[in-house]
Amino acid sequence: MKNLKNKIGVSVIISAHSAESYIEECVTSIAAQTYFKDFKDYEILVGVDGCLSTLNEMIRLKETIKNLKVLWFPVNSGPYLVFNTLVSVCNFEAVSVFGADDIMDKTFVEHNISLLKNKSCVFARGANFNHPNKEEITREYNPDGVITFNRLDFLSVNGFEKWRCGADSDLKVRFKIAGLDLINSKSTTFLRRVHENSLTSSRSKYGFGGEYRKKIQAIVRSRTNAKIKLQCSF
Repeated sequence: MKNLKNKIGVSVIISAHSAESYIEECVTSIAAQTYFKDFKDYEILVGVDGCLSTLNEMIRLKETIKNLKVLWFPVNSGPYLVFNTLVSVCNFEAVSVFGADDIMDKTFVEHNISLLKNKSCVFARGANFNHPNKEEITREYNPDGVITFNRLDFLSVNGFEKWRCGADSDLKVRFKIAGLDLINSKSTTFLRRVHENSLTSSRSKYGFGGEYRKKIQAIVRSRTNAKIKLQCSF
């Protein structure tokens, strides 16, 4: 681990909707990070997206979890608008985006921050598990939405599009177009919960295979293709 004098402050941001069954395990795993041991310059920002039961759970957890801050969004607006708002009020330059129903290994922040540099974005590697059996790992990969970046880089590309889904893949494309170094972590440092109520679930109208997501995917492809054409024109 880095010496305290060499560490940088970190804001971990989470968008939470109907996450009351999972959010305690999530924020407890964040609070237990090795990077935060004996280090005060961090915060856990949870934006509660229009769900009173999740808000009540966060109010309870705030009593015992250090550096936990809760923002209430009375109208459910989707995670990406929440993330944009949370980044705008972060106290630290390094920002990690995490899922409300996922679980960090204790080295998540330490590892991903060690990979971050100027003009870069780090994509964390995770392992899917089918809720509730954490021993049943179905896939290991680097999802587009679990990322660590420099706040000014995020703001320079105007953050996430305010879409209900797919804005993480779009941000990845725009980061690349802006010249950022996209870094895939090779170490698995979190567990990603797969369940029927997730945004990517096929049961959701915003899930994979849905018409809304297909429209978003077409927009992202068009931006990618435009960049390829631009590169080829030189």
